[in-house]
Parts: sequence; structure tokens; C-alpha cells
Amino acid sequence: MVCEGAWSFPKGLMRINEQRLESGGGRRGAVAVAVAVALATGALLGVAAFAAAAAGRVPSNVIAIAGGEFGPDNETAVIGVVRSPNRRCLRNRRIVVTLKEDASTIPLDVARSGNNGGWQARGPTGMLGPAVTAIQLRLEPRKVGRGSGAIRCRGDRETLS
Repeated sequence: MVCEGAWSFPKGLMRINEQRLESGGGRRGAVAVAVAVALATGALLGVAAFAAAAAGRVPSNVIAIAGGEFGPDNETAVIGVVRSPNRRCLRNRRIVVTLKEDASTIPLDVARSGNNGGWQARGPTGMLGPAVTAIQLRLEPRKVGRGSGAIRCRGDRETLS
């Protein structure tokens, strides 16, 4: 998005071109004006492209709400939610959940978020024992949509200790 008045033609260059045209600079003056206009147009398009690219990236966060042993089988579960200012970044996000034990990393589950960003990761009984020092969450980045309406939902990492 380019704001009106955010960029203006350099006044010194404008004065030089006006003097050449007034003094009958002829072809040189016309070429200088054409080059200056081409440079200004290129700069303006570059700013617009950069603004459009930056606008397509949306932050996302992964949050764990609860963890423990649940259900009749005492299954290990971690329950959480994906948060983002853009609703399109909530659904179908991939969350990798791993458990950290001293020097080793144990994969627990790969979860997918639902329509409102909620997710749950499950594993076998007894995974959240006293040896677990941290739970690591990794939210994968994702592209949503196609063409000019596409956005990139950023990834996130969270460590709960």
C-alpha cells in the first residue's frame, strides 16, 4: 500500500530539467526528463511490490493449554490452540509436539488444528513422566490461498518447561 505524498520527485533534479527545457536544451532535456520519470516510476513500483509482499505475511502463535494423562486408557495428551489475527491462518495447521528428556528428544505426535485453531496431540500412556523436562511445540508455516489473494501464515516455536 503506497500512501499519497510518501514519495516526491527530487526538487534539485526537477529544477535542472526545467532550466534545460527553458534554455532550449532540446533533446538532452527531454531525455533527462524521460529518464527521471522512468526512475521515479520504477522506485514507486518497487515500493508498492515490497508493501504488497510484506502485507501477505501473517503472524501466528501456538499455545498449549493443558497436558497430562486423560481418558479411560490414561492416554498422554497435550491440548492447545493456534492464534492469529487472520482467521484464515487458524484452520489445518500442522503442530509437531515433542518431549524433551535431558539430552534426548522424543516425538509425541503431529497434530492438525481445527476450524477455530484448536488442536490435541496424543501419545501412549506414561509419556509425561518425571524425566520429561520440557514440551516443545513447533507450528509449521503455511501458504493459504492462491494468486494475489494468497497469504503466508508464519510458523512459531514454543517450549514449555
